Parts: sequence; structure tokens; C-alpha cells
Amino acid sequence: SAQAVELDSRRSLIEVKHDIQYLEDPKHTLSPQQLLQTQPNWRKNPDAIFNQGYNHSSWWLRFPIDNRSQIHEWIMEISYPVLDHLDVYLIENNQIKQSWLLGDKKPFIARPILHRNFLIPIQVTPATCAEILIKVRTASSVQVPINIWQPESFNQHNELRSALQGYFFGGLGIIAIYNLLMFFALKDRAYLYYVGYVVCLALFVACLGGWAFQYFWPNATDWND
Repeated sequence: SAQAVELDSRRSLIEVKHDIQYLEDPKHTLSPQQLLQTQPNWRKNPDAIFNQGYNHSSWWLRFPIDNRSQIHEWIMEISYPVLDHLDVYLIENNQIKQSWLLGDKKPFIARPILHRNFLIPIQVTPATCAEILIKVRTASSVQVPINIWQPESFNQHNELRSALQGYFFGGLGIIAIYNLLMFFALKDRAYLYYVGYVVCLALFVACLGGWAFQYFWPNATDWND
């Protein structure tokens, strides 16, 4: 059994690292009900972030939580937005209390919180123990970085993070416009190639970070993939 992740009001951010246990499901046959009724051979995650590289298996993750605060709702963030299928279950008394079906194979509007990362509003009664169960299956790299936030702290952090990312995209936009003007002035095709490079770099970062799916094509799941 893993040590419980303590939800403490004195901590605005809780990083879930070595508390995770995982199970590989190469044939994609397991269900959450089966896992609750049996005792499979769970393994402890040895790394700070659960990472299994590229493979075709389904992966189940679990970790217990212990709400020692008076806060009823926390935000669990999975900050790798290119996961294809991500099912999250909140377990109490060996029963599924809440469930969320996420992933970038589903329209953006289907998310419980509209954000570029996967955000799950976990409701846990104070002085209550529960368990988080996660199923991941993706054609991209299997990475599941997990943080649990107090809602106010997450909003403050998200504003700063969005502002910094805005400066990055704004800087690339200025570079692209400057080189485009240089192309019009000098007629040197190298400037036009550089404009294309900068625009593609910005789009790549926007796609990998989930910004493009949120703002450009929130319903085009195949194109986004």
C-alpha cells in the first residue's frame, strides 16, 4: 500500500510523485470495477513523474489521498495535454464516487474545467480518506505529471504562467513581423524562410502545450492529434 497524499490547507501545491502505484494492461481488458474487486500486482512509481515512453498498453495509476483540511474541493492538474485517453475516478469506500473521461481525442468543451491542461475538480469531505484511480492510453509518450492545487492558488499561478507564455508568443510574433518587413524591403528570400520557421516554431509550442487545441481548433480532434 502507498502512503496517502495529505491534503493540507497550509500547502497550496501538492506534487504527487513517489506515492503513485501503477499497473500495465497490455490487452486493454481491465475495468475500474475489476481493480476494486481484486488485488492485482501494483508497482511503486520510482520516478518523480510517471513516464513509460512510447507503447501501446493501457496504464492504470492509483494513489490514496487524506483530506486533513477544511477545503472540500481541490483541483488535480495533469499537465501533459497531448494524452489521447485519460479516465479519472474518485474512489471512496471501495466505490466510484466521481468519474471523468478526458483526453485530446474528445472535444475541448467536454472537459469539466476549460483549460489547456487536464483539470479535475476533486470533491473530498474534510477528515476523509479516498483514492484516485487513473487510466491512461495514448499514442504519444506516456507521461502523467500530477499536481493537486487549492483553487485560489491555482488561479494565481495560472495567471502568471499564461502571462509569461503570452510574452513568449508575442516575442515570436514580433520577430516574424520584422523579418517579413525585411523581406518586402530587400526581396531576400532567406527572410521569408525565417518567417516560416518562426511561425512553425510558435505553432509547435502551442500544439504541445495545449494552447492551439484550446483556442484554434477545439473541436477538430483528428487535426489536433
